Amino acid sequence: MKFNFIISTCFLLFIISCKKKEMSKSNLAPKMAITTEYHNQKVYDSYRYMENLKDSIFLNWVKEQEHKLKSS
Repeated sequence: MKFNFIISTCFLLFIISCKKKEMSKSNLAPKMAITTEYHNQKVYDSYRYMENLKDSIFLNWVKEQEHKLKSS
């Protein structure tokens, strides 16, 4: 009886973790290839566009996140 409970619990936890991974992948912010050079050293920052609060890509992502939060 304990064995069945353990197996059922493990299976349930596996399903929950898969759903969390699936949900978190869809919430990722889009990456952009942005390179800036400082003192002859290239710095790559995929999320630099987020510093501009008027950027349309960033604003759309924020609105999408807000919608997902309200609908959950």
